Amino acid sequence: MLQWVNGADGKPVYGLGLEFFEAGGIQAYGHSGGGIGAGCILLYIPAAKTYVFISTNIGTLFPGDLPAKAGQLKDELLMNLLR
Repeated sequence: MLQWVNGADGKPVYGLGLEFFEAGGIQAYGHSGGGIGAGCILLYIPAAKTYVFISTNIGTLFPGDLPAKAGQLKDELLMNLLR
């Protein structure tokens, strides 16, 4: 599952069921999902030996102000955790 497929820029993007994340040189991997009424992400940060789980009860499939704001907050939280 950790045999990464590289994107067009040559950097890892995904494995078999896992997504690759990197921010500020800190790497993490995990999986995310979403639906009509909820969204979540589970990450493992090897350098910190830490798991992070984020969940929301705001649907992620349809555009709108609340799903956009929830996505923005999730991204900001992940970037701060990966620093």
